[in-house]
Amino acid sequence: MNKLKTILASKFESFYYFYKKVGFKLSFFLFLNFVTVLADSLGLSLFFSLFKYTNLDNETSDTDNLSRFMHWFFDVVHLQISFTSIIGLIIVFFIVKGLFNYLSFLFQINLKLQFVKDTRERLVSGFNSLNFIHFTNTNVGKIQNILINDLNVLSDAFKFYFESFNNFIIVIAYLMVAFFINWEFTLLIGIVGILFHYLFKILQNKTKGFSKIYTSLSDQNAGLINQNLTSYKYLRATNRIKEFQRKIVDKIEEIYFTHKKIGKMESLLMASREPLLVVLICSVILVQVKFLNVSIASVMVVLLLFYRAMGNLMVMQSSYNVYLSKYGSIENVQNFEKEIETNKEQFQGTTKIATFENLKFENAGLQIGEKSILKNIQFSLNKYQSVAFVGESGSGKTTLVNVICGLYHLTQGKYTINNQDIETLSIQEVRNKIGYISQEPVIFEGTIFENITFWSEKNIKNLEKFQKVIKQTSLSQFIDELPNGLDTKIGQFGLSISGGQRQRISIARELFRDVELLILDEATSALDSETENELKDSLIRLKGTITMITIAHRLSTIKNVDTIFIVKKGEIIEYGTFDELKSNSIYFKSLTNLQGI
Repeated sequence: MNKLKTILASKFESFYYFYKKVGFKLSFFLFLNFVTVLADSLGLSLFFSLFKYTNLDNETSDTDNLSRFMHWFFDVVHLQISFTSIIGLIIVFFIVKGLFNYLSFLFQINLKLQFVKDTRERLVSGFNSLNFIHFTNTNVGKIQNILINDLNVLSDAFKFYFESFNNFIIVIAYLMVAFFINWEFTLLIGIVGILFHYLFKILQNKTKGFSKIYTSLSDQNAGLINQNLTSYKYLRATNRIKEFQRKIVDKIEEIYFTHKKIGKMESLLMASREPLLVVLICSVILVQVKFLNVSIASVMVVLLLFYRAMGNLMVMQSSYNVYLSKYGSIENVQNFEKEIETNKEQFQGTTKIATFENLKFENAGLQIGEKSILKNIQFSLNKYQSVAFVGESGSGKTTLVNVICGLYHLTQGKYTINNQDIETLSIQEVRNKIGYISQEPVIFEGTIFENITFWSEKNIKNLEKFQKVIKQTSLSQFIDELPNGLDTKIGQFGLSISGGQRQRISIARELFRDVELLILDEATSALDSETENELKDSLIRLKGTITMITIAHRLSTIKNVDTIFIVKKGEIIEYGTFDELKSNSIYFKSLTNLQGI
């Protein structure tokens, strides 16, 4: 079984990929198609018997395969062979064909929808389980392109792949019946069909190559558009937006010309399909009648089968070529699935914690690649305490906070919560107790209420809680003055409101969660002095009711914390209260003098 899987994976990569996703359902789909084609083939073949039993073809004898089959079949069903009974059977076969054809199409649609839904859910879930270090080194534009554009293309690719595979089954079934009736004719067609296949193979390989180029260009374009969106304000303010726009337009031009090449290949295949089919059929008929003295009636029945077979062969080639034009997206999705599997977050702990009591770092270090980011970190934090980290940019403060949140794994030393190693704990449960406020406020597209409550139900309990946290973050007046109050939509990224308002909304969201450990990473940097003082007063009121970690350059915001840790080059070099450090630390004293504190 493993050997068979290896052969399928290497020789029939696309089939194996789709088969892994849909499993045994594919077998049922193939069964429906085979019955459809068999009914159609037998119905068409019965016309041969009509020729015989209405004396339209006196050359036909009872020694041919179809005549023998007819006698056997009519004996089994206890029917007399006659013009009426044959007509009746033809009708029955085509009714059966129609029924199974309907079931096949319906099943294919449901199979496609299920496949796409499962793939979307799997990729979104996988993306959200990536380890943080890998995510920070990932092309965000490419991921966006995969999760949006490539998944849409994958849906079409699935359809066209199975459409081509379906037509392949149809061709085989028609050829089987045709071979049964006239093997010489079938053999001739088969030889020509093989030559025909290799002609199309050349065009298909070219299409596949162009598809890979097209997908790569689309990824690059998605990255540029993402940069355009995130840097829009800067590009506008500095009048460099047209320069950047030129880069995007150039990439769009490349995509356009590559897509044209794919379209040219598809057009060539579509346009050549029928002429080549007619040439093929006429040539074989000529050989059969003129040189092999085959009955014209026999040829015409087999011709019907081959016309169906070759028609489906052409559709198969066209569908497969369209599938190949989307191959780059399939490859993108497959590679992303492998990337997700290889770079999953590694926390495997399952132990839950009822409440946050303390955290502790012992001789902790973190190395990423060849670079040492943190080293010899020693500190502890108990429930309801407040601490702050101070240091130059790049000193390791935010990295230390990332370790606390479980975004990075220590490469040496120990990190415990409630005296239990972080690796043994359920990281999801740990993060449920952590509130995180970053320098860049996180705003979702929606109303103010939805942003703060994270789309919680608007019931009495949640409304009371909402009013409480907006008072804590000095948002009450701002919201009251809005035309729709708490139901006011604040737009994508919250660009319709000020930076300070965005930051207070993100802080209110964490307070609404009832977190036990609140981390503020330069959270007040976007606030004006008045708003900063209001928020600082709010945080002072929170002191003693929640555990807090603050990273700050503005020292005025951390005057009242229990302990301040000074971080330099990934190490804690000094710590103490604000007054102790101001008296004893040359570095800290210089900072307070610079800021006039």
